[in-house]
Amino acid sequence: YALDAYTGAILWKVYTGDNSADKGYYNWSSPLIYNGFAYIGIASNCDNPLVPGKLLKVSLNSHRVVSSFTVVNEKEVGGGIWTSPTLDAKTNTIYVTTGTQNQIWQTLSQAIIALDATTMTMKGAWQIPLSQSGSDSDWGNTPILYTDARGRQMVEATNKNGFTYAFDRANISAGPVWERQTGIGGECPPCGEGSVSSDTFADNTIYKAGGNSTINGLGYPGAVRALDPATGVYRWEHGVPNTIIPALVYAHGLVIDAEGPTLEVLDAATGSRLYSYETGDDIYGAPSVSHGQIFVGSLDGNVYAFGLRNPPTLVFDPQCPRNWACQDLGSPRVNGSETFSGGTWSVSAGGSGIGGPGSSFDQFRFIYQGARGDSQLAAQILSQQELSASSQAGLMARQNADRGSPFYAAFLTPTNRLVVAYRTAFDGAANIASSMHIVSHPRYLEIQRIGDQFRAAVSSDGVNYTLVPGSTITLVMPNRVLEGLVISSGVNATLGTAAFAGVNLGIPGKVPASPDPATPCPKIWNCGDVGNPVLVGDQSLSQATWTLKGAGKDIWRAADQFHFVWQQLPGNSTVSARLDTQAKTDPLTKAGIMLRTNTSADSPYYAVFVTPNAGLTVQYRTIQGLNAQIITQNKAFTVPTYLRVARWNNIFTTYVSPDGVAWTPLNGSSATMNINGAMLGGVVVTSHIATALGSATFDSVSAVNTAVPAPTACPTGWNCDDIGYPSPAGSQLFNKGTWTLQGGGFDIYFKVDQFHYVWQSLAGDGAVSAHVTAVTSMNGNEYAKSGVMLRQSTDMSSPYYAALVTPDHGVFVQYRRQQGATTGEVLLPDTYKVPIYLKVGRTGDIFTAYTSEDGVTWTAVPGSSIEINIDGPMMAGLAVTSHNPGSLSVVTFDSVSYQ
Repeated sequence: YALDAYTGAILWKVYTGDNSADKGYYNWSSPLIYNGFAYIGIASNCDNPLVPGKLLKVSLNSHRVVSSFTVVNEKEVGGGIWTSPTLDAKTNTIYVTTGTQNQIWQTLSQAIIALDATTMTMKGAWQIPLSQSGSDSDWGNTPILYTDARGRQMVEATNKNGFTYAFDRANISAGPVWERQTGIGGECPPCGEGSVSSDTFADNTIYKAGGNSTINGLGYPGAVRALDPATGVYRWEHGVPNTIIPALVYAHGLVIDAEGPTLEVLDAATGSRLYSYETGDDIYGAPSVSHGQIFVGSLDGNVYAFGLRNPPTLVFDPQCPRNWACQDLGSPRVNGSETFSGGTWSVSAGGSGIGGPGSSFDQFRFIYQGARGDSQLAAQILSQQELSASSQAGLMARQNADRGSPFYAAFLTPTNRLVVAYRTAFDGAANIASSMHIVSHPRYLEIQRIGDQFRAAVSSDGVNYTLVPGSTITLVMPNRVLEGLVISSGVNATLGTAAFAGVNLGIPGKVPASPDPATPCPKIWNCGDVGNPVLVGDQSLSQATWTLKGAGKDIWRAADQFHFVWQQLPGNSTVSARLDTQAKTDPLTKAGIMLRTNTSADSPYYAVFVTPNAGLTVQYRTIQGLNAQIITQNKAFTVPTYLRVARWNNIFTTYVSPDGVAWTPLNGSSATMNINGAMLGGVVVTSHIATALGSATFDSVSAVNTAVPAPTACPTGWNCDDIGYPSPAGSQLFNKGTWTLQGGGFDIYFKVDQFHYVWQSLAGDGAVSAHVTAVTSMNGNEYAKSGVMLRQSTDMSSPYYAALVTPDHGVFVQYRRQQGATTGEVLLPDTYKVPIYLKVGRTGDIFTAYTSEDGVTWTAVPGSSIEINIDGPMMAGLAVTSHNPGSLSVVTFDSVSYQ
């Protein structure tokens, strides 16, 4: 559409897409306007169905498509252009990035391409290598142009595989000048996988953002980074609690981003957060800057404008201690005051209060200093005048002195209640994180800030602090906040008084202890809550039966809340139990077994749970701070049930049993995790409700420092690997003579192959045979292949000979005579189906395929004897390909034999 800029009226329009159900292609991104033309990329409706990717050239005079560039060959699909083109006007060159590689031979899909803006002919291209390709490796952001400190004219872009690549603009076909993994790749950028946030360049620095990232070994759901444009080396990194979707903006030494619902303004030189503002929903559109103001739209339906203003006038208070500021916030009807003598602070204040339920503003007296980064504020509350039940005295961290500012506070009331309250958005409702009765005297309070996490603690001696249950909150505020003492009388027109001592603001000290369960933990076991839930959990052991009670929001996403009973287990280990009963506190209440790195809420772990409504779930978190993932689910499991998790080297597996004696590995449950050292192994319960306790009983609980070899580990004497870098990666499970292989990949065909392979070496003449008993596929393809293969090497273009069965098209006898040659084939009719016995054999240079009804009597496939000149040993084994990138085919074999 071309619109009148003053009225919004449609001046003209050109159809560039088709939203019908059987076609579905669109111009997903903004056009490039240059020299009287609009250049518009075309891609599919989320790959369903796939369409040919194109760049259209639309005349702004004739309002017609005058030329186009198609990414793939005629009658092929794939290569969608999802992002806006970029122009180098000096060389008349347009740079575009492309998406889905639908066929292995497509060389311009998942690539960056340089085009002549006039003729729309290609000047150069570079495709990401298969070794770095994921299951949906589209390029997620628009290329940017820059000149580095060495004078090189560069173009840079980031793929959804998590890699950033920088090229010489004049010769992108030569490959990247540098590349760096700047995020954790995947298919779903809104879920934090990869990046679709376009970069910006300023001050000889590349600024980039995206989703899941690791910084100094810790995971963050989002991050902003500054990179040296000549080398890709990080200059600074800034982790955030949400994924960043829209493009970054640079203006006057500031980097502006939107993480989740929050607008951030960062110092471009250091990455320090200078300002933040939470909107009502996620932000998907890039901020813009004009006339000294920042504009951004949110999915809450609002457009926000931000500008500078004069700060509120601070009234000088001669009684205020040196280096502190003393101020009434929210305009109480009476003015507060304070005195300081001998380390004791006496403060008088009016005001209606701080963070009442639903309150969007506060009235209180605030005595504060500026605090940067991680901090700890502590004080003893000596006394508090009781004017009303809502009188407050305590500690606060606050974004600024606005009456509706975000804050985090812990304060006491005269009714011996300790309240932890917070506000996430300017003029938003305040929230109560925790409210508990305390009786201990004297009363010491502490609040700690670590990154964007705040927590409160209480102590009776000012040395040993205990976490306030439910007080741990993630709250995005600037690096510099105001921290200090707060007091409110709760009666707006009347002054109340409170006294403090031992006020100290500094860096965080010792981590406060978690509250102890009411029941002592039995010997050799450890018991406690993880994630600081609002209600403290408990446990008891009676005649070998454990009863666990635990609250918490869930064991999921980037942080967990649950009750845990565990032992420390070094190295290989196994934890088993019978989950006997489970209270249905919530349909998603969880109880089960876990191996966990530590007791931090965001720790890596591997676990199996049973829930009342979802059955059995196996899930894990690979990196501290990142979201957990579900490996497999099975709704058929209910309590009572025997469960086991085992760690063998770096492979974790779930087992099930009918009797606690005979254990069977759960198909699809194995996961490889890069974890070294000891782990915590035991039983867990979470209620999935913050304000209620869930409960479960366990018996036959065992935690031992041994484990059997993982069923997915490659058995002794075998080799197991993916060929050709399929995505997702394949795996194998061997149990009592039966193989279960999972394999992805484009195909075993053409000039290159992608599949999962398990094999042994065959020195000379010989054969390999197997019974293919079952085939299932995720997003199954009628040409998925599985069977037996003889292969020269693990190279994806290696010579081979194979007999492969498909779900709907019979058996393919395939071969490649030379390295990199096209595949030949002999077809058997579609009456040949699973289950089927297959064999391939070699005698000298003659290779032959066989079928059998019983695995004893074999019949040579007519026409299958092929001469292939191969010297030396070969690899002989089982092969599986899904024929569908992004999906796995699951195949079961037995009666595997070598002759």
